[in-house]
Amino acid sequence: MIVVCDTSPVNYLVLIDGIDLLPQLFTTVVLPAGVLAELQHPRTPPRVASWARQLPPWVLVISPKGPVEDVGLGRGEAEAIAIAAQVHADAELIDGQRLSCFRAWNTCCGIAAGRHSRSSDSP
Repeated sequence: MIVVCDTSPVNYLVLIDGIDLLPQLFTTVVLPAGVLAELQHPRTPPRVASWARQLPPWVLVISPKGPVEDVGLGRGEAEAIAIAAQVHADAELIDGQRLSCFRAWNTCCGIAAGRHSRSSDSP
């Protein structure tokens, strides 16, 4: 199973020593390049920034193919959604509050959210 991760979940998993759960749950763990940049930001907690500078071998960093639409999300979230569609991810690890707002806006305005779920999944 492939998972694409946003910044906040990775940040908190590192801080609570839970980051090593990801390779136990997923065969491929993808970090968008924008998420990696956010994890290395000067204001990132030192422990998280250190983890991001020395990524474990089970993390795959991918840049989105083509431009990512500005839909009111942060760079990491927008890239995570785009890359999840690009690699046909089975799951996304994203901050739920902002994503809920995005999905509501997307439903209202009809903007493509990069949905990549299987046809049997409900929205």
